[in-house]
Amino acid sequence: MKKIQFILGLMITLAMFVSCGKDNNKVEEPPVVHEIKVENDALTILEGESKTIKIVSGNGGYQLKSDNDNVAVTEKEGVITITGQKQGKVIFP
Repeated sequence: MKKIQFILGLMITLAMFVSCGKDNNKVEEPPVVHEIKVENDALTILEGESKTIKIVSGNGGYQLKSDNDNVAVTEKEGVITITGQKQGKVIFP
């Protein structure tokens, strides 16, 4: 009987040590979002023409993309350059 009580006590003690561990429930903070602001809301570009738009504010953690491969969009040192290669629309924030 004493052996059974000893083994039972040992198992309970072992279970307490195993269950009492570090909590890995770290709360992650959401990323800081900085809106990109540009000087013009709209721009008309003819086919073959290039125009630039200055970035007024933003954190630089963004990428410029076009859903149309026929429109070239590039960004360098706070200036967006858009080249019209075919009739269409490009929308950016």
